[in-house]
Amino acid sequence: MDNSNMEYDYYPDEPEIKKGFSVGKIFKWVGIVFVILVYLLIMFRIFISKDTSLAKKFVWTDENVAVYNEKGGLSVYSHDLAGYTLRDEDGTVIATASYKELSEDGLFKIGSIMYVQDTKEFIITVRYNDTCEELYSEKYSLDPKKGELFVFMLTDGEKTYSDYTYISDERFVYHYRRLIFKNVDLSDVSKLTIKGYCVGMPDLEKPVLEMGAYDVNCRNKRVDIRDYKPAKVDTALKTPPYVKFK
Repeated sequence: MDNSNMEYDYYPDEPEIKKGFSVGKIFKWVGIVFVILVYLLIMFRIFISKDTSLAKKFVWTDENVAVYNEKGGLSVYSHDLAGYTLRDEDGTVIATASYKELSEDGLFKIGSIMYVQDTKEFIITVRYNDTCEELYSEKYSLDPKKGELFVFMLTDGEKTYSDYTYISDERFVYHYRRLIFKNVDLSDVSKLTIKGYCVGMPDLEKPVLEMGAYDVNCRNKRVDIRDYKPAKVDTALKTPPYVKFK
């Protein structure tokens, strides 16, 4: 075979050029890492800001367990403080209300409100953060590990409800108190305010927390109590400290 007319393309092996990190690539990766960290921080903040399951649970007390066992059920309602607008027949606004879950100073948050119609128990969660705990424990030389820093009450402007029990929980920087107020008859009440007091400053005129907790015009929703079986008294129930107000 005559190979004299065959042509060959010959290219010598060229060394592989390795591209190093340029200043532009460094900034690119720094930007990617920064975006990822910001995203993770946002997700973490969302996660820790969600209330614990205890903060939303229905609490079984001696009173509602007794009624449940006798009747085989309870009339329980969740209360939505999203606010409202009232209008007359012509559509004219005659009243409006707006409620917040977070206090003005950002130290307290309320929510997960329930009302047991059969036993007249008003259930509400109060959440406060480490900053709040540090502020008042240092100011009044209190040890939060040895007792409660705060006591709470409800008021309709005339009558005060201070008889309550509670369960507690903690997660990250947040402390939860699920309060169960007794003998709260909402049949003749249009609004309720929750007030909180530091045990080191028990002055009725100077609450550290004061927020709307109930409005007769806000929406109520029936709670399916079957989700909370079995009906047994919660052994984690505690009694608040006695405080003598000024």
